[in-house]
Amino acid sequence: TLLAADGYRPFTKVQHLNGLRKAFYIHLSRQYPFSRNGLYNLDVHTGHMPFGYHTEAGFDELFQRSGEISIAGTAVRSFEPEDLLQILCFHGVKNRWEALKHACDVAELLRAEPGLNWDRIQDRARSARCERILHLGLHVAHDWLGAPLPHEVAQKISRSGRVASLAARLKDNLTRSHLELLDNRARFHFHMATQDTLSTKARYLFYSFLRKASRQVLQAPPSPSYAVDAA
Repeated sequence: TLLAADGYRPFTKVQHLNGLRKAFYIHLSRQYPFSRNGLYNLDVHTGHMPFGYHTEAGFDELFQRSGEISIAGTAVRSFEPEDLLQILCFHGVKNRWEALKHACDVAELLRAEPGLNWDRIQDRARSARCERILHLGLHVAHDWLGAPLPHEVAQKISRSGRVASLAARLKDNLTRSHLELLDNRARFHFHMATQDTLSTKARYLFYSFLRKASRQVLQAPPSPSYAVDAA
């Protein structure tokens, strides 16, 4: 309601959704995209990652660990740096590191926060079964942009052949004159390769199946009641 009052409208791809279809889309993606004048885009999240990714910390837990930072003289609440690092690595992998800005986010956080608690970061990644996602994010920030990493962390990542192989493929694509976005099959294989365990692979497989099965429903023609629903 607040966004609508400020001129934001849902993205075209979700404008026709209402009722159960809208609820299903939000449950599956855990976000709802808005745009204003085609210039300003905003994803309103109900979770920091879609259903197919295993993350342990919910918003309540993240909020309890958050703190205030100052931006242009205004105090705003921000994630704890250790949580933010993991969130940025998840965000990068969700977008398959197809834009350099995702690596820049991780690199600049590593530069801005030299006192990160690495034991806490590693423990949370193991608990959430997302070490490979974390290590891939750290690797691309370190390798592509020279972001600082503790020697023992860099060594641990270098021993992972899977992370190095994934990062090399991503870097090769990123440095081409024309970025080749992955097709659906390649995206699926990439995301499966970033999962740590059989259970997280199974979760992403189920999520991928649901997304594919839902396309017919979610891409139905616009409902004439959209204007009322949006209002």
